[in-house]
Amino acid sequence: MQHALLPTMRRLAALALCALLSLAFVGCASEEPAAQTQPQTLEIGENAGDVYALSLSNSSGKSVVSMAVKLPGDDSFSANLMSSDAHLKDGEDAIVYIPRQASDDGTYVVDLKVVFGDGGVSVLHHLDLEEFSAATLLLNGKIGYVTYQGKTANRMVSTLDLQTYYYNLEDPTAAARDEAEEEEEKRRLEKLEEDLKATDEQQSADASASSDGTKATTEENEQTRVTTDDTQGMDIEDDPLEVSHEDSGED
Repeated sequence: MQHALLPTMRRLAALALCALLSLAFVGCASEEPAAQTQPQTLEIGENAGDVYALSLSNSSGKSVVSMAVKLPGDDSFSANLMSSDAHLKDGEDAIVYIPRQASDDGTYVVDLKVVFGDGGVSVLHHLDLEEFSAATLLLNGKIGYVTYQGKTANRMVSTLDLQTYYYNLEDPTAAARDEAEEEEEKRRLEKLEEDLKATDEQQSADASASSDGTKATTEENEQTRVTTDDTQGMDIEDDPLEVSHEDSGED
C-alpha cells in the first residue's frame, strides 16, 4: 500500500514545486520597472510632396501655438501649419515640414511666423533652408531667431542680428519704444533706490534725535540734582536760627 502511494506523492510534490516556481517568476516579473515611453516628436505641417523636414528645438521659454510660412513668391503667410490643439512646449522638439519651393533666382529662402502661447508674435525672416536641416528657436526680448550649424560656414550661425534688423525695419518706432521702456524701468529702479535711501536716512535721523533727547534730559536731571544739593548745603550752613541760638547762649 505504501509502495503504491509513493508515485502519487512524488507527483504532488513535483506539481507543488512547479506552482511555487511559477509564482516566483510572476513576482519577479512584476517587480521589473515599466518601460518609459519617450515623448513623441511633434510633426508640424504636411509631409507630402517635395518638402523640407526641419528639426526644430524650442528653447524660447514659451509654448508655440501657431506656425505659418511665407514661401518664395508668395505675398502672404500660409494657414497655420499646426493643429488647433497642438502646443510645442519649451524644451520640446518638432519636425516642421515646409514645401520645397524655389524663388526666381533659385534660392529657397522663406519667412516663418511663430505665435506664442502668451499672444506674442515673431517673424523669422530670410531663412535659407538649404543651409541647415536642424535649428533651435530662441527669443531675445520680443525678437525671435534661430541658431543652427551652417553648411557653408561650417560653424554655428545665429540670425539674431538679421532678425533685429527686420524687426526695426518693419516698425521704425520699435527701437525707440524699446529704449523708452528701458529708460522708464531704469528711472523706476532709481526712484525706488532713492526712496529706500531716504527712508534709511530718516530712520537714522529719528534714532539720533531720540538719543540726543534722552541725553539732554539726563543732563538736565543731573544739573537739577547738583543745584538742589548745593542749595540744601547753603541752607544748613547759613541757618539764621542756629546762629541766633548760639549768640543767646553766650550771653
